[in-house]
Amino acid sequence: MRELIFGLAARGEILLGSHLLAEVQQVCSHGLILERGCVVAQEAIDALLVGDPAVVLRTPVPQRVRLLCGTAPWLCLLAKAGNLLHSAVPCAREVECAQLLVNEQTPALELFRRDQRLE
Repeated sequence: MRELIFGLAARGEILLGSHLLAEVQQVCSHGLILERGCVVAQEAIDALLVGDPAVVLRTPVPQRVRLLCGTAPWLCLLAKAGNLLHSAVPCAREVECAQLLVNEQTPALELFRRDQRLE
């Protein structure tokens, strides 16, 4: 489907309607958002992206990460789900965060980059 869209776009502008925002983000240069038939935004895709890019940390030992927040104020706590802690780290501190976890022997289930998105 992407090849078809790119092929049509190479010939000129096309209008693509979709609720699959992740796909729209990958194939479109501009977006138009409608709400109940009214245009609420019309911008380049980059201007429509929401959320801050960050590195997300999931750990089974939230109490240990809470203690680390005192020494690393850039390590912000987002949410606790059961015994898992979700934290966000600025992208520029990704390596520093990984090193801190290793040095403090703090296990991480996931440490991944979350990009901005349309959704």
